[in-house]
Amino acid sequence: MIDPVRLDAVARILLKNRYPFLPVLPNSKGTREPRWTRLCNSLPNNEAIEHWLHAFPNYGVGIVCGPISVVGIDIDSADPVEATTIEALVTTNLGKTIRRVGRSPRILLCYRVNGAAIRKRKIGKVDILGTGSYFVAFGTHPDTRQPYQWIDGSPLDTPVTDLPSANAEQIEALCAELAAKQGFLVPEK
Repeated sequence: MIDPVRLDAVARILLKNRYPFLPVLPNSKGTREPRWTRLCNSLPNNEAIEHWLHAFPNYGVGIVCGPISVVGIDIDSADPVEATTIEALVTTNLGKTIRRVGRSPRILLCYRVNGAAIRKRKIGKVDILGTGSYFVAFGTHPDTRQPYQWIDGSPLDTPVTDLPSANAEQIEALCAELAAKQGFLVPEK
C-alpha cells in the first residue's frame, strides 16, 4: 500500500503522470529546494529525483504550477457556505476536476494549463496558483496534523493530460467574475 504522505512513495508515479514536483518539509508547506522555480517549465530530472529520494524520503510533496503542467485554484475560506459557493462558480466556469483538502472547508481544484502561462494572483479568498507557485499535494497539513486528502481522483491516478484544461483567457474571466461577486468574497487587504 502507498503511503501518500511521503516523497519516496509517490515520486515515480508523479513523474509518470507528468507532474513537476518538489520535496516539501514534513508538517510544513515550505521547501528547501533553492531553485524550485525552474520546475515551472520542466519535470525534475532523474539526478534531482535520486538526490531527493536519498536525502528527503520522508518529506511531503509539492506540485509545481506552470505552463507545462497545472494551475491550482485554491479556495481559502473557512466558511463552508462561502467555500461551496466559490467552488460551484469555479466548476461552472472550468469544469469538475480532482480536488485536494488540507483543512476543510478550504479546497484546491487542479486544472491542466492549456496554452500560455497563467499568472498567479489573489482575488478575495481565492488564490490562483499559476506559474511561480506550488501547492502541497501529499504530506501532513501543518495545522490539522492530518494527511492532505484528494477527492474524485488524485495526481497519482490522474495524469496531467486527463485533467480538464484551463487557459489564460478562462482564468481571466473567472477572476473577473470572482471580483464582481464581492458580496461573498472578502476584498484583499
